[in-house]
Amino acid sequence: MLANSVIALSALASIANAATHTVMVGGGGLIYAPSELTAAVGDTVNFVFGARNHSVTQSSFAAPCVSITPGFGSGYLPTTDATMSPEYSITIQSTDPIWYFCSQAAHCQAGMVGSINAPTTGNTYAAFKTAAGMASNDAVALPASYVSSGSGAVAVGTPSNVPVGASSSSMLMTSVAAGTTSMSMAAGATMTSAAAMTTAAGTSAAAAATSAKPASANLIKVSASGLALVGLVALLL
Repeated sequence: MLANSVIALSALASIANAATHTVMVGGGGLIYAPSELTAAVGDTVNFVFGARNHSVTQSSFAAPCVSITPGFGSGYLPTTDATMSPEYSITIQSTDPIWYFCSQAAHCQAGMVGSINAPTTGNTYAAFKTAAGMASNDAVALPASYVSSGSGAVAVGTPSNVPVGASSSSMLMTSVAAGTTSMSMAAGATMTSAAAMTTAAGTSAAAAATSAKPASANLIKVSASGLALVGLVALLL
């Protein structure tokens, strides 16, 4: 039981510490922005597609413009609605370097490549981009449907359209915030109800003390003390 609890708490801690990274795809030309980033295991990378028709296709350092198997891929995601942006997300499963490119035409050779957890020396992102620029036009186009499995990462789900300027991650945070507000309101209502019940109890006790009409002043004092004690207990509860 204790071991299971520790495992469950560790899993919850990992989820709580996971970060979400957003990469804009083709919004400002044939680029990913940012084109390189560092992500931990459990982190999510959201690719938000801008104008034209692009893809996010996993490749290797050795062949920047050729898709690998297994390798994640969004498929081609054209932006046809000015108010909506296609979005594709992956979850990081390893801190090994992850390389990707756009398989549309010669976008890869034009520099539309990206990396996750690329080394700072040797096989760097800059070296990867240089190699892509010298690659032949042999990019392997993926089918229209996405590819979920990958090396070091896996797709969260099929690509989806979200309102421009509101990624799924920000929409999730809005939903969580709304839920928190509802909980706070409910808690406030409960506290108000409890206060009303305490007040009613004190009023009833006072009425009962008055209607009893004790025969002596000493009894009146005792009743008053008892009422104060009841009120104090009610406040403590």
